Amino acid sequence: MDEPELEWPIDYIPTWYGFPGGSGSCSSVKALCQSSLVIRDEDVLLPATPGKESRRPSLSFLITHQPAAASKPTTILFDLGIAQCWKSHVEDPALAEIYDTKFRPNVECELDELLREGGVQPAHVDLVILSHSHWDHLGDPSLFQYAKFLVGPSELESMPVLRTNPRVEVIDWESATFNTGPSASFKETYDVFGDGAVVIVNARGHTPGSLGLLLRTTPPSTYIPSGEEKGKQSQEAGSAKPPWKLPVGPSQRTAPPADTYLLLLSDSFHHHLLQVPSSLNSPYRLGAPLIPGTNKRRSLFYYDYPEAGRVVQRMRVVEGRNDAMVIFGHSQWAWERWGMKMWRGVKEIGEWWKEGLALQETPCEVGTYKRPSL
Repeated sequence: MDEPELEWPIDYIPTWYGFPGGSGSCSSVKALCQSSLVIRDEDVLLPATPGKESRRPSLSFLITHQPAAASKPTTILFDLGIAQCWKSHVEDPALAEIYDTKFRPNVECELDELLREGGVQPAHVDLVILSHSHWDHLGDPSLFQYAKFLVGPSELESMPVLRTNPRVEVIDWESATFNTGPSASFKETYDVFGDGAVVIVNARGHTPGSLGLLLRTTPPSTYIPSGEEKGKQSQEAGSAKPPWKLPVGPSQRTAPPADTYLLLLSDSFHHHLLQVPSSLNSPYRLGAPLIPGTNKRRSLFYYDYPEAGRVVQRMRVVEGRNDAMVIFGHSQWAWERWGMKMWRGVKEIGEWWKEGLALQETPCEVGTYKRPSL
């Protein structure tokens, strides 16, 4: 008998809204690794080799937001990795021991040590954005005593270490204060500084309030698409049929200068093969291991499996562009392709296009996916 499949939104075609306007940019984006854990492929990716597992980084990202005006830049952290005190973030001690055995987390050093080595004092971090509440991204928030924290809906109740922190703000997608309109392929986004440089996206699926982060990594060009052109982009994405017809936007040019973007996603996804935008009928989908002794699968890693699948499709639209790169918080593939061999290190990725850091080729079961070249 065939295995019953969990609902997968294979027919979901995201709308392309265009990248956000504005005059700000991120002058630096650094991927930080000070911790790692073991993830079994079958839990997060299908099809997968049963029993295959690999050690993966638990990345944080250090971002410098530079406003257009000559004013003080803002230092931002997106996620905090794994801290030595990670078990204190799991309220059930028995569950913490299960996690310790299953994921075998390893902490090379605390995040503040890595920051200080790079000349950044924890007290100088202005803003911490947490993708979600899980222990492998929560780090040790107490290290950042002066930072404001932004978390997604329903996530704070799973963060005992932050529940009473007066500097925590919870994003409410129903509020016009936070929902500043659609951007890229995401309907609900929050432009943190109002200048298009740091945009939080609703990546709900892995948890109820999972967040992603869209960053402009070059100063924006002076070209502003007209309403007619934006509508055309949206129509192209909305009418896409397999094989995937990628939205062509004004920043896709044959030569620089070009506006470039990074989309940072943590545990909305765990495996680089999910990035392959070969077609809507890509064989890769979110993992769902078999329930022992049955032919049924369970969504072990995803609070809302169909919604997480829709975020996969939105992400694939961004990844298919030649002016954007997607990075996952547990991307072993990216970390190794960047020449990082140890589970402790810092890699500047803000100038990813200039430095040739994009994952140009991704071997997969349907051949080799090659990124479009700028």
